[in-house]
Amino acid sequence: MPAYFVTSLSFSPTRPELLPGSPTPGSSPNCSHISVIGIIGDHSSALRQLLTTIIAMIIFVVLPIGDSKAEIPLPGMQFPMVRTATFDRKESVLDRFRAFSGKKTQAAREGLFTHWDPVFSQNPAVLLSDGRAVARITLRLQGRTGVPPNFSITGGHCVSAKMTDTGVWILEILPNRGSLSTSLTVAFSGQMTEYPLTVAPPMDLFEPRNADTTVIDYVTTANHLATSGMNTERK
Repeated sequence: MPAYFVTSLSFSPTRPELLPGSPTPGSSPNCSHISVIGIIGDHSSALRQLLTTIIAMIIFVVLPIGDSKAEIPLPGMQFPMVRTATFDRKESVLDRFRAFSGKKTQAAREGLFTHWDPVFSQNPAVLLSDGRAVARITLRLQGRTGVPPNFSITGGHCVSAKMTDTGVWILEILPNRGSLSTSLTVAFSGQMTEYPLTVAPPMDLFEPRNADTTVIDYVTTANHLATSGMNTERK
């Protein structure tokens, strides 16, 4: 699965004077003004492995898979004052569908999409990955001032990013067409957090013969919510 890494131009922990200053509040840079690195699926296996290794070194850490709470060693040359970072993966709506053991009524399925997070919000709350619709992500980060975050996007790519006057980050993310899983990982103030977006393929791009019952329930409910006027922002 392609992964795209976005890092602010001002982010240079060891030599900040070599790069321009951090984004000014209220500025609206698009992804052409910030660094975007892609792993292209057409490369040979050996080249993909080499590119992945190089990118992991640049980003400063290899993301642990399947561990929602992990302590990750960081290279001392990049972060002289921080030796480890904590990784946390937030629960996705599909995760809730898989864990749900109650009676699967329509109301219960729709209730699994209800969620509130003080840091992360998505608008629209349920996005159909038709290759055109964009998710507007709001991040209310609390941490060291003057140190911009790093962003990593999997299953999609960044359309634009900006920081508001109040220090809130606004990102627009376009999921891959037909994507069932798109996520944003934020590295900031010694913490790495993966936020799964709530995305599902539209029914005309979904092949139920290749999916299990849980995925079918999730995609069907997501399509109902996205097209029924009930699709409001999660705050």
